[in-house]
Amino acid sequence: MPLSEWAIEELQKLKVMAGGSRYVLPNADKTAPADPKSITRSVARCLKRFKKYGVDAFTAHDLRRTGRTGLAKLGVKTDIGERVLNHARDRIEATYDVHGYIDEKREALEKWAKYLAVLLTGSN
Repeated sequence: MPLSEWAIEELQKLKVMAGGSRYVLPNADKTAPADPKSITRSVARCLKRFKKYGVDAFTAHDLRRTGRTGLAKLGVKTDIGERVLNHARDRIEATYDVHGYIDEKREALEKWAKYLAVLLTGSN
């Protein structure tokens, strides 16, 4: 998956926070990746605090929907948005179209990163 420069920068920050673990999101003793269930539980524990700031309840998986909806809002073609999420394609299409769409996915993710940067900073 082609990552935006912004995503790479954020992953590098997480790697530093991982304290030498080979995993970006390690478990408590840093010997294995974090259990996805612990990420889900962590989000759930924060929901009351989020509500104080006007953030509706969500799950970690909802972030995929948010990203996909955002890509559509930014004009990314449906088939590219679905490929970014790695959704399964029709068997015949998957058989005959084996192109990786790397450039198209990179362009979509760069659009998403720019959109998020505007949200974070309030500037273009």
